[in-house]
Amino acid sequence: MLDGTPLMVCSDCAKYGKEIYEVVQEPKRIITPPRVRREEIKRRRPRRERLEDYEIVEDYHMRIRRGRERLGITQEELAKKVMEKESVIHRIEAGRLTPSIKLAKKLERELGIRLIERIGEEEFELEEEELELTLGDVAEVKKRE
Repeated sequence: MLDGTPLMVCSDCAKYGKEIYEVVQEPKRIITPPRVRREEIKRRRPRRERLEDYEIVEDYHMRIRRGRERLGITQEELAKKVMEKESVIHRIEAGRLTPSIKLAKKLERELGIRLIERIGEEEFELEEEELELTLGDVAEVKKRE
């Protein structure tokens, strides 16, 4: 050590300072007790429905605007409630942006409206005029004995 500063010097210069010995300490070993494994109870979670099974209704922008106006809140307040930007709410209400299923669920919850419908919920009704006879309607099938 030379003037309070540790330096590496040659043997000729070392006579002007003190020699420093490094004390090497071994790192302390921390012994932790073995972890006790708990048997986990497997619970059956309800089957999550796939997002592909749903779609946003066509008049979503009108429903959102009416729901918001019915509650008497601004677009900014609605945006804060659903944790989204005000510009996104504005574009959705203008019909320029379709909300994701996740955002639509938040909007449904806040506004008390329906925006999501299952694909295949639509019922197709055939009028009697459109029904035509098929071979199965006319033919009599004999059973073998």
